[in-house]
Amino acid sequence: MAVIVRQTTTFDGQEHRGVKVYRSVRPVSNEMKDHAGQLDCFLAKKMREITDEMRERGLLELRGKPGVLPLWYAVGERLAFVDDLSIVPAEDRGEDRYIWEALWYHARNLAPGEEKKNAGTDRDHWRMCYRLAKQGSLKWVRAVGTWRDWYEFLESPFVNADPRMLAWIGEKMKAARKRVLRSLTRSLRNRFKNRETRGVLTDDELRDELEACWQEVSAVDQEATA
Repeated sequence: MAVIVRQTTTFDGQEHRGVKVYRSVRPVSNEMKDHAGQLDCFLAKKMREITDEMRERGLLELRGKPGVLPLWYAVGERLAFVDDLSIVPAEDRGEDRYIWEALWYHARNLAPGEEKKNAGTDRDHWRMCYRLAKQGSLKWVRAVGTWRDWYEFLESPFVNADPRMLAWIGEKMKAARKRVLRSLTRSLRNRFKNRETRGVLTDDELRDELEACWQEVSAVDQEATA
């Protein structure tokens, strides 16, 4: 799969914005370029539709405000089209950064700001929206954290490095009484910073350490409400 992204390029002493560049994890053939053009048109249409829907639902006006989570959750639900194997083939799912990077050019009025250096990475805004919507219902997601809380959690290296953590935390947080995600993220970072867990800790060993973090956060929560 090849994807068209836009870059700012300087040549002949002038800056040119929106220059088309074909990106792929493999050498780009003419056939792949044709498919990339079709995909680019699809992405442009899809992002316009999402933007219009968010405006009609009154969510677009939440950009830049503390209560923005419902907007990015709703956007994340609509970005689930990337799960379609005709859009992102199975062989490209492990290297899908370009599909997220490409969305920035077409986001226009939907974007939270200008495209940043982390576009396409694990910290990409659109990828975060997509991942947020995968965590559970909007009601539950809002109950345990703000958009910032979820962003900081989902961008954490330990979460991205070991899928077992995300699965455990997702189940554990369903029992949360209030917003404890930020505190839990802080505890997890303190415990797992610069540590390898995948392939090092067994499921039971990892679970024991995660439970210790949960108990730590729960104890603080109880003291605060006492």
